[in-house]
Order: sequence, then structure tokens, then C-alpha cells
Amino acid sequence: MSRRGGISSKTESNVVTDLPLPGVFRKLVGAEARAWHSLPPNAGYEFGYGENGDPHFARVWAEALSPESAEVLAEWKGGAFAGMAALTRARRGKGSAYYWGWHPSPAQAVAALALLADQAGVRRLKRPLSLGVLLVRRGTHRLWFNFTDHAQTVEAEGDVVIVPPRDVAVR
Repeated sequence: MSRRGGISSKTESNVVTDLPLPGVFRKLVGAEARAWHSLPPNAGYEFGYGENGDPHFARVWAEALSPESAEVLAEWKGGAFAGMAALTRARRGKGSAYYWGWHPSPAQAVAALALLADQAGVRRLKRPLSLGVLLVRRGTHRLWFNFTDHAQTVEAEGDVVIVPPRDVAVR
């Protein structure tokens, strides 16, 4: 426990500090974790998010957040954290800092990145790329990186490109 009553964080060399989570990022995210739980397999904490407070679940860990200068976007629906914040947003300049109080599932992470990309005005592909493939634009060029051990056939922006394993294709 920190002197302030929150849970402690660690430095990059794994030394426990007296700074409550999220450590040095507390002022940026405008919230602090008051408690956290590591969740066993097949257990989950429900939280509400979205226009209707649709149910979602944390499956790996959960943090009970206490907003200071952030707005609450989702809150825990039951258990020890009921009514406490699960997701916060602090508006900073032209952007925002989000604090997720759980480890997102792959589907939650994809949905969050899509939402953030839309908010930032990032143009998205109509179909997602294969797992392990990355598309980068540099000026008028597009670079497809294949981080897998197998050739990948990808379709993006009207092009069909075959990217060799552990290689790059440029158009």
C-alpha cells in the first residue's frame, strides 16, 4: 500500500514505489487505482459500457479506479468493485488519456482501437489484415510487413499482395 492508501506501482526495474497505480501517469490519466484483483481462470468481473451500459467482462485482472480529473466511461456492475470506475477518460489538450482498469480481451482491444482510430480521424481498412501483417503508409508508398512464418495474401485498398514469410512488400 502506498502512503496515500492506493495500491503501489513498480519501476521498470521491478522496485515497488510509494506511487499508487498508474504511477507517474496518474496526473495524465486523471485517475488512480484504489484496489485490484487478479482473476482466476473462468472467473470474470462484469462492467457496463456503451450507450446502454451493455455488459462486458474482465477476465485477467480488474482495477477499481477513482477518478480525480477524469470522466467515468464504464463502471463495475457487481462484486467488490460495484459502482467504481472501470474505464476513465481525461481530456488533455487536443487529445484524451484513457485508463482501462482491466486487461482487454482481443475483441475488446480491437473494438477500442477502432473507436480510438475513428475519434482520431484515422482512415481504416474495410477488412482487417491477417494476424501478423502490418500495413504502413509512407508518402505515396504502402508497405506490408509479414511477421509470420508463412506467406500471407492480403487485400487492401483494391490491391491483392502476397507477402513472403518474415518479409515486406512495397507498392
